[in-house]
Amino acid sequence: MTDSEVDGVYVLALEGRIVLGEESHSLREKLKRVLAEGKKKIVLSMANLKYIHSAGLGALVAVHYSAKLKRLRELLQSSEKTSAKSCKSPNKRPSSKGY
Repeated sequence: MTDSEVDGVYVLALEGRIVLGEESHSLREKLKRVLAEGKKKIVLSMANLKYIHSAGLGALVAVHYSAKLKRLRELLQSSEKTSAKSCKSPNKRPSSKGY
């Protein structure tokens, strides 16, 4: 695996074989580390990948799922902050009309 960053996009080039064991484990750990660093634009180049075992596919699916959950949490937190601000807005006054 080799990695680079191009125009704000993290590129991980997969090479050879990704099978059960060290290869699939290192792939999973590398991607988890990249996500923990806050990278949002990630491309996996599989042009030089010769074979991927189901364990390697499982690693990709697990990391993809984790990334989706992380993004969902960020969206929910952002939404909660926006809702809290709109409730506290000084420009919004209760209506003096009795209905």
